[in-house]
Amino acid sequence: MTAYNVGLLASIIIAAGCLGGLGNYLIQRADEPGRARVSRSVVLGVIASGIVPLFLKVISSDIVPKLSDLKRGQGVPFETFEFCGFCLLAAVFSRNFLEGISKRVLTELQEKVRKAEAKSDRAEQESQEAQTKAAAAEEQVQTLEPAVRKLTEPAPVTAHVNSRMAEDSLEGLALTTEDEQILSALANGAYSYRTIEGICNETKLPRIAVENWLENLRNLGLAGRRTSPGRLLWFLTNKGHDLLAVRGKAPDPAGQITGPA
Repeated sequence: MTAYNVGLLASIIIAAGCLGGLGNYLIQRADEPGRARVSRSVVLGVIASGIVPLFLKVISSDIVPKLSDLKRGQGVPFETFEFCGFCLLAAVFSRNFLEGISKRVLTELQEKVRKAEAKSDRAEQESQEAQTKAAAAEEQVQTLEPAVRKLTEPAPVTAHVNSRMAEDSLEGLALTTEDEQILSALANGAYSYRTIEGICNETKLPRIAVENWLENLRNLGLAGRRTSPGRLLWFLTNKGHDLLAVRGKAPDPAGQITGPA
């Protein structure tokens, strides 16, 4: 848009706003003589005329873009008269026009905000569903770790490398004596999956304390749990297995039975 186009549009808006404002004043003087004011009618007319480009955009009209592409010397296209007519109409009925266009624009803005919020809520819901599925998949993988560990024994070189990597990643992990007792019970029992009762019997620790320590070990990723019909089963994760290996207390996976006890 060149200075010529800006000047053309501004001239039409101001001229039509003033002329339409005078028309509005004459109408008001005939209907409501006490409220009629030339200055007020002209100011409202220019304001209403200036909002016409926004109105045309709202109704998806191409009048303003065509006038923006108009070059000096091309003559006066029909769109100029259309634009001038819209400005005059808006200025003559400035009050009703301003109220109508404001409601229209606010309605569209509210609709856009509502759609944006709905899209954001949908994206958040999909994100939560993805996180839930990922957590479920991770828990399912963890429940298979004891059985996989029992069936696969690493070669000596691999075991040495894995132990060194585990030692680096698990360095500084503080555990209590009771934590180590429970990990040993999970690791060295006859079964890969243990019940709380079985762990309590083996460690001679109170049930409430064992439940708390198991939850702590689960939060650290050293122990896991799975739900079996009618009871809750606990098992040693690969991370817990590596920790015991680092501390020289690695279990013998070949000696464990998969069933719970």
